[in-house]
Amino acid sequence: FYRAGGVMRVMEMLKEELPKYHDKVPGIIEGPLYWGVDERGFNFATFSIAAKYDQKDYIKVKGGMKIAVQDLFDKKGIPIKF
Repeated sequence: FYRAGGVMRVMEMLKEELPKYHDKVPGIIEGPLYWGVDERGFNFATFSIAAKYDQKDYIKVKGGMKIAVQDLFDKKGIPIKF
């Protein structure tokens, strides 16, 4: 990820792959969609994703999306630093 083109590679991957998670994350009404890069530093980038859901499902959707994004990055061999 941190080599040349890593951010662009992740951006394209998110645009392509996130819509496939609509049926995999319970509670999502529309989306998820990639919105862009919020912040970028020397060795990190923060990406925005969004989904429409009922407020009562907030915790379920938030947790489901965290797991889905981790799974997606793992499948693509992209490390996430915590």
